[in-house]
Amino acid sequence: MTNPPSEYLFDRRQMLSKLGGGLGMLGAAAMLAEPASAGGKVLHFAPKAKRVIHLFMNGGPFQGDFFDPKPLLHKFAGDRPAGADLVTERKTGGLLPSPYKFRPQGECGLPVSELLPHLGRHIDDICV
Repeated sequence: MTNPPSEYLFDRRQMLSKLGGGLGMLGAAAMLAEPASAGGKVLHFAPKAKRVIHLFMNGGPFQGDFFDPKPLLHKFAGDRPAGADLVTERKTGGLLPSPYKFRPQGECGLPVSELLPHLGRHIDDICV
């Protein structure tokens, strides 16, 4: 006796799980087969940067302690935030502001922390 055809058919979840990778590879193959889109184009402006250095380092200081003074955190220092007493949240302390002082630096007036005392003279030349 043969099995009924319903045992051979996939339901929607099974079909997507089994065929999804193959369909994705069809799209990837089509994109990889095209010539590179950035190659050989003539730019409408002269590029300024010749090199870019991107540093990704784990464990660095918190960026808020460098360029983001957040004056309201000083105002509400030690207060518990709204919603901190949810049953799903663990017990937390109050709000904690940055312990460092900030001063406006450069022509742009960007506040920079005392942690970076020599960066102020270059702050107009960098991207923050």
